Amino acid sequence: MTLYRLNGLPLNEIARETDSSPQLIKQKLPKLLKLSLIKYEDDSSDKRRRRFFLTDGGKLQAEKILETFQELELSMDRLNKYLGFRLSGKLEEIKRALNEVPLHLEDELNKSF
Repeated sequence: MTLYRLNGLPLNEIARETDSSPQLIKQKLPKLLKLSLIKYEDDSSDKRRRRFFLTDGGKLQAEKILETFQELELSMDRLNKYLGFRLSGKLEEIKRALNEVPLHLEDELNKSF
């Protein structure tokens, strides 16, 4: 989705924008190239660098992903209204409560299983 927002980035900038390592991005690029979702051009200001762009097919896939996320958001909003509370907030409360289980109680629970 980074290339959808910021088309024409070199590998290091993609890594920075996605909060990933350049090595991880470099591993993923060949598959995206093979699927014709991205293409690259040599950087005119630095021949050692390549700039990566979405192809028309890549743009189409990115738009489908965005549409799916929008539909998911609408569905979650409807579910939250139906429930009368924000489900994500309740899940965070449950997660915090589970993390606050005293260690001695956790040991006792583990013994009983």
